Amino acid sequence: MILIVLPKNNPLDFTNPKPVVSAMIPYAVYSKFAEDICIFTPQTEHNDKIKSKILPKANYNKHCLTEIQQLLNEGIDVDIVEVHQDVRLAGLIAKKFPQIKVSVVKHSNYFINRFKENFSLIRLYYYRQYIRYLHSTYCVSNYVRDVLVSGYPKIKNKIWTIYNTYGHMLDSIKNATAVKKKKQIIFAGKPVSHKGIVEFISSLPLVLNQHKDYAAVIIGAFFSSKEKYANTMVQLLESNEVKELIAAKRILFLKNLKPSEVFANMQESSIAVIPTKTNEPFGLVCLEAHLSKCAVISSGRGGLREISGNHAIYLKDVSAKDIADSIDYLIKNPNILENLSVEGYEYAYNKFAPQNLVAILDAKREKIINEH
Repeated sequence: MILIVLPKNNPLDFTNPKPVVSAMIPYAVYSKFAEDICIFTPQTEHNDKIKSKILPKANYNKHCLTEIQQLLNEGIDVDIVEVHQDVRLAGLIAKKFPQIKVSVVKHSNYFINRFKENFSLIRLYYYRQYIRYLHSTYCVSNYVRDVLVSGYPKIKNKIWTIYNTYGHMLDSIKNATAVKKKKQIIFAGKPVSHKGIVEFISSLPLVLNQHKDYAAVIIGAFFSSKEKYANTMVQLLESNEVKELIAAKRILFLKNLKPSEVFANMQESSIAVIPTKTNEPFGLVCLEAHLSKCAVISSGRGGLREISGNHAIYLKDVSAKDIADSIDYLIKNPNILENLSVEGYEYAYNKFAPQNLVAILDAKREKIINEH
């Protein structure tokens, strides 16, 4: 058996999936080991393709350890346990059951720019305390892998890159060709300052007042009054230029959308802007933008360049002017916009195809199972 353990704070719900985990689920559904895979999760809907067991969120780690022990007591061979995100839980499983090969799948990076450097160092040290018990670590980008290996070369042979794939949204991608594009610019992401939402909104008057036939859609556009940038957002949204564009419905705010609804809005858009100011571990929004056949404007930070390759406009600086200039450039050069849309789609579609990536992980699984 291959056991996949999802983290209690990022569960998979097949009706309304969390993007981080759902992007890795094709590695279970399309795996040649699919019949031998079981998933532990704190929340899920019934899915005929995946065997799963719901565990309570309270004392989740303890329940996982108990359930694994029960499987072993029943004479079931648990060859591999793949734990998503939770390094501590993976380490606990590996320590308690040394006969089982335990891997962890890292969707994020301990070095995130919004954290203070000393706190990031502590988190990385914490991670390294458990990695010695693990058989292997899978990172969702070369960027995350390189950060973990940096300064700690002895773990190099235990860390691999396994990209997220898009198998969870295959049907939507297949239907994308039937969607008619609008003259629409889209931003999708958490409404927090490090995602560049302030700079993006600030750029819109510069763009939309010049290009009267374009509009902008902002998904996830709500913010907490507790955030440090809240006053900046209030002042920005109350500015005359932005208020006029909102009143004219040329800036539209959408929130609480399902992933399928986010993707549907992307499919209708011509340009996607991803101006994150921190190092993205992977960049699932960027991948979805390419698969929606949007021309992508990106900060290129962290793993974003691995998603886009040479098929995006990269910002020199995450500023309102640079964003506005990049959007203006694409609108004034429709051939470049079209080329980035088509070539970016083909690049992402091929590089992150489930049939290619699942085969890579399955080969590693097979090698682990056959190890003595």
